[in-house]
Order: sequence, then structure tokens, then C-alpha cells
Amino acid sequence: MLDSTSCITTELSSIELTNQDVPAKGQTSKITQDLGGLNILEFCIKQESDGPGSPLLPKSPHCEPTPATGTPNTDVYNTQTPPSNDDSVSQFIEKMGHEGLDVIHHLMLVEPDVEKRVELLNALGNGLSKHYQNHGGLGILNRAVSFYEDAIQMAALDSPHRSIYLNNLGASLGLRFKHLGGVHDINKSILMLQDAVQLTPDGHPDKPGCLNNLGSSLFHHFKHLGNINDMDNSIRVYENTVQLTPDGHPDKPGRLNNLGGSLLHHFERLGNITDVNNSIRVGEDAVQLTPDGHPDKPGHLNNLGGSLLRRFQHLGNITDMDNSIRVQEDAVQLTSDGHPDKPHHLNNLGGSLLCRFEHLGNITDLGNSIRVGEDAVRLTPDGHPEMPGHLNNLGGSLLHRFQCLGNITDMDNSIRVQENAVQLTPDGHPDKPGLLTNLGNSLLTSFECLGDQDILELAIKTLSTAAQSNMGSPSARFKAGITWA
Repeated sequence: MLDSTSCITTELSSIELTNQDVPAKGQTSKITQDLGGLNILEFCIKQESDGPGSPLLPKSPHCEPTPATGTPNTDVYNTQTPPSNDDSVSQFIEKMGHEGLDVIHHLMLVEPDVEKRVELLNALGNGLSKHYQNHGGLGILNRAVSFYEDAIQMAALDSPHRSIYLNNLGASLGLRFKHLGGVHDINKSILMLQDAVQLTPDGHPDKPGCLNNLGSSLFHHFKHLGNINDMDNSIRVYENTVQLTPDGHPDKPGRLNNLGGSLLHHFERLGNITDVNNSIRVGEDAVQLTPDGHPDKPGHLNNLGGSLLRRFQHLGNITDMDNSIRVQEDAVQLTSDGHPDKPHHLNNLGGSLLCRFEHLGNITDLGNSIRVGEDAVRLTPDGHPEMPGHLNNLGGSLLHRFQCLGNITDMDNSIRVQENAVQLTPDGHPDKPGLLTNLGNSLLTSFECLGDQDILELAIKTLSTAAQSNMGSPSARFKAGITWA
């Protein structure tokens, strides 16, 4: 963990969104069209459930970029699209391209059967959302939101599936908020998910999934505006989700994982050691309940590692630190090369290794932190929303090595990657003040070393921008203001 000169945190897994497909057994939608010389393209989305809310395997959780604000950020929205269709849907989307998807959208809008039209829009929205979560691409996510919005507008107010459509729109808006940081998206996401929860009867098997997503969006709203009531409500909703999910249900570990993440953030905000102890307890339950070989296992291990790290930082028991690194190394080893979660687990492992270096001074830990940080950046696709966080954390490790060994190349590289992190983060994004703070602190270190007045002026400008921001963590803005002053 970096000191106050350059905050850097170890990230937990992100919250996954629950997309519940239209519950129509054996439904197959086929749309054929000759596009761009590709002969006949067929899109099949096949729902194999036994009815509404039947359990489907959730997508493996993945980590968000490590916030530069000193607060870990967990969130896991469970997806419930059929696993058997993931590859075919992604291949279809890649084949069609943007023009092809425009044609598909048009064909759906002229389907005379309104209920069928709504089901088609929702189903393709699910495919696009899943594709985005696995492969990225803001354009794909925007299309998913558009399909879901059309489905909601066209669905009858008394449709038995309206809660599902509301849930899916709220989930996709939550994903887009994580990418762009637009407050309108997260506000609307909460409204849609509150309506979905209200429309879903008590005892209905879909209720826990809708609650899970609402808890996730409340969590993000807390991150954006810092209102502790949002965090309290997120924990309450997650606790309800866990209580309503039967033992043995395949989603139980993921929901325990989400509750653990919110408890950890509550600890970060208020400092009650009971919160972090409970976070570790439910995290251990999530790991224990997840079978070996399950795709969610690495994410749960990763999150448990983050909670153990925080307790070490609070109480100083080196066993917690060693256990944190051990479970995060397991998470990395269990994640195959090429898997979209690999960069996130590498990023978090790098943060824990850096923290142990700071406490024990073993230069091997620092070198390994930089190595896995470089791997995280290299494996993160261009345009991915987590790239800024990975660049920021790599910059922090490089800065530490400069301070330890005095190689000016490390200093230059630290500033370069942190500048990239800032440039890749949209204005108004809640992480931007923390990224600016870290860059400003690195520039100050460079000035102290080189005495270049231009660098000092740039550092002051960068820190003042962070301090005067009305978005993001209050602690990050406060630290920027103290340094700027």
C-alpha cells in the first residue's frame, strides 16, 4: 500500500449484474438476413430454463480498476444468461458488426407481435450485455441499454415479465455507470431496480437476484457521492439477498462475496473492526462453498485476499498479509491466460506485494509487484474501463522503486503511466480526483529530485484540480487539498 504521498489500493472483485432472460421454455428466436455478403446469418437465443427465475450459473466475478482514492471497490452483479449460449452469442455479435446490429434492431421493431418483439429485444440485450462483460466495448453496452429501454417502453404495464425487463435495464445502466461514471445512469439504475424488486412477489425465485442488483447499484451510488446511507442500505439489501438464497443454491457464494465487499467498504469508511472481521468470515464462506474448478473461485479468493489485506493494515498481523498474498496468488494461478479476469487478479496481487514491501522492505516483493503490474496492463484491452486503475497502480510501484533505488527511469515511467491513467478517465468520473492526486504527488517527487520549476507548476495545477473536484472520494480530494496547500 502506498503512503500518503501516492495512494494506491488493492482492488476487490467488481459487482456483476444479474440479467434474467425471458422465461419461455424452448424459446428460439431466429433472424436471418443477407448482410455484407455474409449469406445467411442466424441468431439463436435459446432459453432452457424450467420457468421464471430458474437458477443459471453466474458469470465469474471480475475486479474493477483499483481506485486511486484509498478505498477498495467491490462489486459483483450476478448474470443469469444461459452459459451454453455465451460463445454463440458473442460470435454472432462479432459477425454482424454495428451495421448488422442496426438491421437486427430494425427487424425487431417491426415485429407485429408486441410481446414477441419485447422478448426479442430483451434477449438480444442480454447477449450484448454478456458480450460486453466478457470482451468490453462501450458501443456494445450502449446498444444493450437501447434494446432494454425499447423493451420497457413497449412492454405492457401488466406484463408478467415487466420486473425482468426493469431488472435488466437497471443492470445494464449500472454497468455503464462503472464505465463512464455518469450520475444519471446510476440514479436511473436504482429507480429501475427498486421497481423490479417491488414488482417481484416475496418468495419468488427472482427476488434475491433483483435485490442483489439493487444492492450493487446502491453501493456504486455510495462510491460516487459518499452518502453513508447508501452503503448502509446496500449492506441491508445484500443481507436480505443472502438470507433469501437457499443453502446449496449456485448463486449463494457470489452473494456472500458481494456482502463481504460492502462490509469491507463500511469498515473503510467508519473503521469498525467488526465489519472487516465479518467481511473475512463471509468471504471465507464464499470460497468454501465454491467447488474447486468453478469459474467463480478465483474471484472469491481474490476478494478474500483484499479483506485480509485490510485487516493487516489495521491490526498489523503479518499472518493476514501472508494469507492475503497466498489466496491472491491462488486466484492468479487458477485463472487461465487469456481469461478476461486475469488482469484484475494480477493487479490486486501487485498491490498486496507492494504493501508487504512497505512493511518488510524486501526488494523482491517490490520487483514482483512491478512485474505483475506490467502483466496486468499488458493483458488489459485498450479502451477497457479498468485500464486507468491498472496504470495508476503500476505507476505507484514504479515510484516506490525510484524512491528505493534512485533510478530516474522509474520516476519517468511512473509519471508516464499515471498521466495515461488520467487521460483515459473521463471528466466527472469518481476515480478521477484520486488519479490526479497520485499523478500530482509523483510530479512533486520529480520536482524535489530535479528542481524543475515547470514540473512544480504542473504538480500544483494537477493537485488543485483534484482538490476542487465535486466528484469522487472526499478523502482523495482532502489529501489533494492538503498537499496543494
